[in-house]
Amino acid sequence: RMISRYGDDVAALLSIQYRMNTTIMGWSSRAFYDSRLEAADSVAERTLELCEDPAANLVGDTLLAMQAPLLFVDTGGLALYREDEDSSAPDEDCRGKKAAAHAAIHQSRANAGESRFVVHYTKLLVRCGLAPKAISIIAPYSRQVERLRLDFAGDTDCQKAGLDKPRINTVDSFQGQEA
Repeated sequence: RMISRYGDDVAALLSIQYRMNTTIMGWSSRAFYDSRLEAADSVAERTLELCEDPAANLVGDTLLAMQAPLLFVDTGGLALYREDEDSSAPDEDCRGKKAAAHAAIHQSRANAGESRFVVHYTKLLVRCGLAPKAISIIAPYSRQVERLRLDFAGDTDCQKAGLDKPRINTVDSFQGQEA
């Protein structure tokens, strides 16, 4: 409202951000800030510091890929992690009819295959030296957050590694926080 009333003179772009690697920040800089947003030197090239785990074949190119600041995985091509046919249907056993009705109204989504992949990948990160407390998982939908929490809590390897309750929340819930 102030800008529409008084023009651009009442606004200032905070052009340096201190949270994201340049690669992660790049899209939002191009899409929303006309490529004027920059990463501070302290975070611009930051990546995960992981150690090799030869017993799990987490070495060389595999380890380098895990250290990448941004990684896209097409789970559709991986049978174990493919989306289940009914993964967006309400899970009445776990949440009850009231929660199922809420999910149906709000059309929140969950992908059980993707959740299994995130659990598996997170365990690999911990095997390579990332502390469980350093892990935060950001999901776009509240149903996916619920699915992830159930999968982490139900995995015995996660329980042993201290990963049974990682920080998991929606994009909106993490907004403005150090995730």
